[in-house]
Amino acid sequence: MSSPMPFGSLSAPTPDSPEQDPQQSLFDRAIILSLTMSCLGTRRKVSTTSIETDADKALLHVSKDILDSPELAAIHHLDGSIRKYLKTRGLPSPLKHGCYLLPIDLIEPVEQRLSELFAERETAVGAFMTAYPAKIEDVQRRLGPLFDTTDYPPVGELRAAFEASFQYLTFGAPTALQGVSRTLYEREKDKAIQRIAAVEDEITQVLRFSLKELVDHMVDRLQPTSDGKPKVFRNTLISNLTEFLDTFKARNLTNDQDLEALTHQARAILAGADAETLRSSADTRAHVHQQMATVKHALDALVITKPTRKFNFANDET
Repeated sequence: MSSPMPFGSLSAPTPDSPEQDPQQSLFDRAIILSLTMSCLGTRRKVSTTSIETDADKALLHVSKDILDSPELAAIHHLDGSIRKYLKTRGLPSPLKHGCYLLPIDLIEPVEQRLSELFAERETAVGAFMTAYPAKIEDVQRRLGPLFDTTDYPPVGELRAAFEASFQYLTFGAPTALQGVSRTLYEREKDKAIQRIAAVEDEITQVLRFSLKELVDHMVDRLQPTSDGKPKVFRNTLISNLTEFLDTFKARNLTNDQDLEALTHQARAILAGADAETLRSSADTRAHVHQQMATVKHALDALVITKPTRKFNFANDET
């Protein structure tokens, strides 16, 4: 895990700048977290010369898995958990994939949780490294003539395939351009402002759509079946929504007052209603369903379009 550092020439405006623009406003409340993770790839192409068929081989694309390893699958699972966690704390950023706009108020708890997840990942990588030689022997037997020793890096080089780090970045017009060309600097500054404005709009959409997904899902699961029986649901029906509500204040970087009012309403509805109570009490279940349906109706009117980069929070499958 790397320490916080700036992103080269992409820097926030200087504090003594007389102007207040969208990028200054946004980066007073948030910073970009850039996540870097890599893992050993296990899919390789296979030459069609090894395939016996009457088909035109120019139209064939054949591949093989070079490893079958639960230990490696565990690393992939952790990588997914890390990205999923950051999606529940971060927001769309003006930079590339793998960057999250992280509210300042969430930096410390995110740092702590990432430290824990990275430690788990380090343990999982160690388990894979230990099992690696045996896995090669196993797959050599299973692949037969398709086994290729060059697909497998030596143990001494393998560790480098499992990078995991993050750094903090800032965004804006490169101030060094002022010494080159004022016109060029102003042009890049205008571009940065336009991108920040687009990001702010996307943040609003993402938060609205995310709450709508959670509420829609809850209303659906609390609605009885056609024969009047209660539907099955997981504890995450409540915990996912509660998690969203708990972090909303810090993540509401655009001061969306309409959505804030609905989060207060949802929190009041859930007061004292845990998953077990909803399962055991038909009256509580019916009450929460009815009240959440009003929140759903308000969100239906509030959410006009689906955001282009959706941060998904509705993970309860049933």
